[in-house]
Amino acid sequence: MLIYCHSDKLMPKQAVRAYSRFHQNKKSLEESDSRIRDLIKHSNNFSEFMREVQMNFSIWFNKTRLYKRKGALWQDRFQCQLIQSDIYLWSCLQYIEMNPVRAGICHDPANYKHSTFGRWSRTKRHPYKSDFIKHILKLAKDRVQLEEFRQYMHSKMKISTLHKKWDLADSNEAKTAIAKLIQQESSEIQELDIQVITVSKKDWKSSKIIGSEEFINERYRRWEMLRQSVS
Repeated sequence: MLIYCHSDKLMPKQAVRAYSRFHQNKKSLEESDSRIRDLIKHSNNFSEFMREVQMNFSIWFNKTRLYKRKGALWQDRFQCQLIQSDIYLWSCLQYIEMNPVRAGICHDPANYKHSTFGRWSRTKRHPYKSDFIKHILKLAKDRVQLEEFRQYMHSKMKISTLHKKWDLADSNEAKTAIAKLIQQESSEIQELDIQVITVSKKDWKSSKIIGSEEFINERYRRWEMLRQSVS
């Protein structure tokens, strides 16, 4: 998940509305209720948010199994990483939406109905349109439309899939064919006239790229391969 956490806590009236909306307007509380005060206290607490997500998902999962399942579902505590650069934000966005492809569930992230990008591609409407524009489209020109950015993301992720095929290819002929597809896809990206903040060689040696040494080296190898294929 890619989550934006507000620096300010909810105001009492906002907390009351949030409580009612969460319970689909079937429950309501007064501002003075202790549960509203607790909601305000934890309203921008990311760890508390994840605890609620994992707990409620576990309850739902246990109840919906054919067999009677009980107890904890998650093996480990969740892991999170603070995003402090536009480059890392863009990388995380692509990484999340490519998860079903890496898992072998589908060949195109647009075909996975349980992801934001899959829903966006299927319905042509972004489920988090206002926040997406506010936080993500800062990476692109102001004049870029949401649909143009969807096409851009689709092309960028298609290139990631082609890189995976490149790694699995066992012949120079196959690698040459894949390189041509990468170049073709990159040309289509340029035709969209979208400029997103890109990575330079010096960024790989700086703190802008976050991860283990092995992860950074592998990402650098793929980046260099792409750079050479379109140069």
